[in-house]
Amino acid sequence: MFKKINVTKIKQAIIPKAPKKTAPIKTTQQHSGGKAEQLAQAFLERQNLQFIIKNYYCRRGEIDLIFKDNDALVFIEVRYRRQIYFGSACETIDNTKQKKLIKAAEHYLHSHQLTESMASRFDVIGITPNTKSVTKSPCEAQNTSSIIKDKNNNEYRIEWIKNAFQRF
Repeated sequence: MFKKINVTKIKQAIIPKAPKKTAPIKTTQQHSGGKAEQLAQAFLERQNLQFIIKNYYCRRGEIDLIFKDNDALVFIEVRYRRQIYFGSACETIDNTKQKKLIKAAEHYLHSHQLTESMASRFDVIGITPNTKSVTKSPCEAQNTSSIIKDKNNNEYRIEWIKNAFQRF
């Protein structure tokens, strides 16, 4: 007499499906920052550094790249500037940013059960498009810079400052 009712079909009809999650749209700045990190990673791998992780996030901050150079961990901040009229990319790292990077590095060391006394350093990589009309900034004049190319054969000037600042 009674028909068997399929409860799951009723639930599916009543409960609306959750909308599919889409990837967040990246801003132009995020896109160029990601591209700069890719260029920096490729450059450092050619310098015989061993890649560990990219974009390490924690509540205290973010580290763009982490590499191993011999026995030392290298925490790397990558900066990109389209123009150097107001200073080079490397000159944009102020004391506040340095403190955030140090806190994030300490978090990384602690969470991976590495001692904080482990040899480590903070490097900065500045990347700008290589245009013929751009002269070197004062910061670049003191350090060596190289020219690198991306997949589309666009040229970029990369400046690598080893041991840019200290933990203490």
